[in-house]
Amino acid sequence: MDVYDRLEYAGGPILREGATTCCYHQSEKAWIDDPSGVSCKTFMTTGESATFGQYIGEDAGGNAGKKNACCG
Repeated sequence: MDVYDRLEYAGGPILREGATTCCYHQSEKAWIDDPSGVSCKTFMTTGESATFGQYIGEDAGGNAGKKNACCG
């Protein structure tokens, strides 16, 4: 069972970012909120990046404005 299967099994809303560039890394990334509403990130680093990257969007529960959440 891979990490995405485990997220599906856990239930709840999942935000799949897919391929991202963040914190000088290239990664496959997804977020899920725990029952308390705390966002948890899963990722697999696939390479390096010459840029830091930045994420501004929504968490898995649809909450907007997570600035720089990739490294938060």
